[in-house]
Amino acid sequence: MPHYRKFKAFEKDYIAAHDLEGDTGFVIESVVEEELPDDKGNKHPRMVIGLKGSDKKFVCNLTNGRRIARLARSPLTEDWIGLEIILYATECEAFGKITPCVRVRAEVSGGLPSEPIHAACRKAKVDTELILESLQAQGHFTAYASIDSMTETDVQQVLPNLEKFIQHIVGDK
Repeated sequence: MPHYRKFKAFEKDYIAAHDLEGDTGFVIESVVEEELPDDKGNKHPRMVIGLKGSDKKFVCNLTNGRRIARLARSPLTEDWIGLEIILYATECEAFGKITPCVRVRAEVSGGLPSEPIHAACRKAKVDTELILESLQAQGHFTAYASIDSMTETDVQQVLPNLEKFIQHIVGDK
């Protein structure tokens, strides 16, 4: 049976976590600012990304914007056009609650050093950024803004203890 939000009555113009079934590849077609309402109906400017071949757009938050900027190797949104990205559903903490969310990563074949960390986190259904926060809370890798910015050497240092960090995070949920 489909997710209840996939029924026509609940269909939205923007991609949500329940719209994604596993890793879903897209090519960025456009990046614009749109005024979108919050839960109370107040409108706020939001970055909205058009995706080739998709009827729905992607509302890009700060975390995903940082990831795309790193993948594009540019903070300029015009440099993001044509970039291939993967959107995937996971869980994240928002407003004090664990909630379904959409995250961005590079094509798996893109060869980011952090891919083994992403793979383990996907398997455990844990957001990779929670791993980095856990490491940083213990005083490790404090210079990194994201798992994807870690060097191959640092990723290799994390891997032996990764299962322990994941268990710690899953246990805290």
